[in-house]
Amino acid sequence: MSTARQRPTTVPAPKPPDDAQAWYAPRVRSQTEIHPGVVVTVRETDQAFDYTVRDDDHRAVAREVESAVDARCKRVINTWSPCVDWGLLARGGLEGLVAYRPDVYEQYAGALLAEESGVIGRAFDIGAGGGDLREAADPRATGVDGLYVAAPDRETCDRLVEAATEAL
Repeated sequence: MSTARQRPTTVPAPKPPDDAQAWYAPRVRSQTEIHPGVVVTVRETDQAFDYTVRDDDHRAVAREVESAVDARCKRVINTWSPCVDWGLLARGGLEGLVAYRPDVYEQYAGALLAEESGVIGRAFDIGAGGGDLREAADPRATGVDGLYVAAPDRETCDRLVEAATEAL
């Protein structure tokens, strides 16, 4: 007699994120497309609610930036964990970092970590239409709502800037 547990032969359809049964997004309370390609997600936190906006236009540009950098580098790593990326850059485990419209809190912490570890960083502001790219004058700029490029040395940083900005 076999004691092995029978597994279902089909996987149930996923629940929408705002469904209480959605195991993968238990704190999501709603997702609303407020404009074609722009989705707002509201999440419950311990103190209040938090919201994020996903913009498909920004996502498309991010893919173009990644592709432009990938065309010039040996390897591009996209971990979806900026805190890990910043730590690796600061300790010398990465040769550079390119962040397009980074999350504000992760970016401030990461830029500080990079600065304290001696990494060279360059931040760029992107105009409303996306085409007006200019380097931030403030040396403490972090590239939030723009582009931030960092590397252990000026030459690598400049090469990454050249690659990333050709997509913008």
